[in-house]
Amino acid sequence: MKKIVALLCAVVILIASNIFFIRLIDDNYCDNVGAIFSDDKYKSMVMQGEALDRNDTLLMYGASYLTQDIKSPFSADSLFANKRDGFQVFTVGGAGYDPLVLVLNFGALASRMSGHKVVFFITTFLGGDNLTSFEAKSSKEMFYGLMFNPVVDNSNKQAICQQMIAISRQKGQIQTDDFKDILYFSELYSSSKMVNKIEFALLIPYYRMEYYLLGVKDELEAYTLLKADKNKVKYIVPQSENIDWNNEMAIAVSAAKKNETNNPFGMTNSNYNKIKDSLGKLKGSSKKWSYIPGVEYDNLNMIVQICKDNNIAPLFIIMPVNGKYYDYLGYKQSERQKYYRSVKDLVTGYGFDVADLSTHEYEDYFFNDAVHQDYKGWVYVDEAIDRYYHQS
Repeated sequence: MKKIVALLCAVVILIASNIFFIRLIDDNYCDNVGAIFSDDKYKSMVMQGEALDRNDTLLMYGASYLTQDIKSPFSADSLFANKRDGFQVFTVGGAGYDPLVLVLNFGALASRMSGHKVVFFITTFLGGDNLTSFEAKSSKEMFYGLMFNPVVDNSNKQAICQQMIAISRQKGQIQTDDFKDILYFSELYSSSKMVNKIEFALLIPYYRMEYYLLGVKDELEAYTLLKADKNKVKYIVPQSENIDWNNEMAIAVSAAKKNETNNPFGMTNSNYNKIKDSLGKLKGSSKKWSYIPGVEYDNLNMIVQICKDNNIAPLFIIMPVNGKYYDYLGYKQSERQKYYRSVKDLVTGYGFDVADLSTHEYEDYFFNDAVHQDYKGWVYVDEAIDRYYHQS
């Protein structure tokens, strides 16, 4: 009897703690938190959920494109700061945020995202998933969130588990304790053996309790992050500026011209200087490359499916690569076009909006390196986001 009472007391304390932290986060959440660039923010389901609850905040997901040139006055978080045109962006992602991580993120929040607009940058050539970046950028809470989310199709859950098993076999990688737990869950979930099915059924209460505890931990860490922000602004009144995009573009080009003067690739001078000594070795080094859709394409397909099944209304942005530089590498434009067409056909096949910037491969002042956008590229992105946000 004493054990039962102790267990009930523990449950009550957990529930009370959950309610307490949620109220603390509501009281301390600030409008300018969306522009914080931190893995702790990106991995927090609580912080993303808070942002989704605000109608004037647009969540923007992706990899290194999001954090590229973050001090630029033309990056989305800067240009739309202070809700310049009625909204602000909340960035989620950065270098190393491979498609698999973003699948988990979308899957964990799918039901909460329903009815919302979000922006998704499609990673150039989709990229590969590796254990090191996955462990650094994901969380066990994120994984459980997808696996226990009833609105995510079981076939997608099975595919996720198979990918966990696959990346666990990568050589030379050290597995954290959290990943070992994820892997064991995945092996049990995907197993067809009756003994494993029974073991998994017996462990479900444990996994669900751990998921709940991870949520409380997330709330505590989110509160700590919000409390530490010395420059927080509780609420920013939305503005309604009719942005002159031609003027923004002219300013961006004028600024970019000063930084791109020493190379034929349209990169910034500083980025060109990093590679100029290796150009002899790089020339023609990618002539054997070809685009073949792989598991990363399947992950993008899962994200699109999750959005379709849950009435999420995303804008997918297809970013180009630096055509001049990739031509120099020998990667054929025809192969690059296969990639652009395949991802665009996938997304439009589900009826979603696409901002296809792939036609800007050879445009001056669009890039700052081999793939990432510079000032001019950001203005194209910003205009697409602004148009998408305000469309009915």
